Amino acid sequence: MEKDLNTKLFMRTSKGLVLTENGFRLKETAAIIVSELQNYQNKLQNRDTIYVASMHHVYTILPPMVQRLLFCLDSQFSVDLSELLCEECEDLLLKGEVDFTISAPMVSSPEISTQKLFTARIMIIVNQNSPFASGHIKSIETLDKVSVLTTNEKSKTCQLFMACCREKMVVPNFVFNVAHPTSIAEIVRINPEIVGIFPEYFLAGLCIDNLSIYPFEMEDLNTDMSFDLSLNKNMSRVQSSLSMKFENYLLSLIRSNNFKKNSYYHCKKGVTPNG
Repeated sequence: MEKDLNTKLFMRTSKGLVLTENGFRLKETAAIIVSELQNYQNKLQNRDTIYVASMHHVYTILPPMVQRLLFCLDSQFSVDLSELLCEECEDLLLKGEVDFTISAPMVSSPEISTQKLFTARIMIIVNQNSPFASGHIKSIETLDKVSVLTTNEKSKTCQLFMACCREKMVVPNFVFNVAHPTSIAEIVRINPEIVGIFPEYFLAGLCIDNLSIYPFEMEDLNTDMSFDLSLNKNMSRVQSSLSMKFENYLLSLIRSNNFKKNSYYHCKKGVTPNG
């Protein structure tokens, strides 16, 4: 192995062989490889399980029957559901480590096939003492130089919002890398001068006391402030009969619920929804 890698991995001492620095690095890498191999072998042995990776909180906007399916409350399928970042979902799908993802792929890939599940609106969240709380934000120019919080600059929400700002030559004071939507809500709750922006599915289970929430809809914008989330699969992989049945069943549940947009809360302009 030392010859193949052209480096010294062991040192002989009076106590026997010990690893060199490169030997330790190889050991750490080998442990990761062995772990991944074991995980893959487990998946091969457990062919009755459907592996799904979902963007954080996305499943909360789905109809109850679909949620039951994803959380193994529907006895027809065994589902292993993981919550990840959008980029991580796509990476796992391309590697073949999951059967499906529920996400909005950040990178368009010809290998990925998508079927639309629903459209997510972008929401604005403000403190009730904020000057924006008295009415709907109808002009993006109002947000020029205003401090704006969102989850991260790679998110679909942030990309669409920045596209609108470029269209109107507006320069908000962006603050990124807020780890969780709960953090956005808490910061906005105690800072009336800060505006929070995130997709509507993050509102599920979020404490919105003393906050006002509006859909980001502006008629004078060319950019649509909403985006589709989809059930995605890797077309380069041969689908098992089980995964095809799962896909058809999930989509039939969506259709049978006449599902277009989430209904877990209703928001009139300028009105804070009840928790």
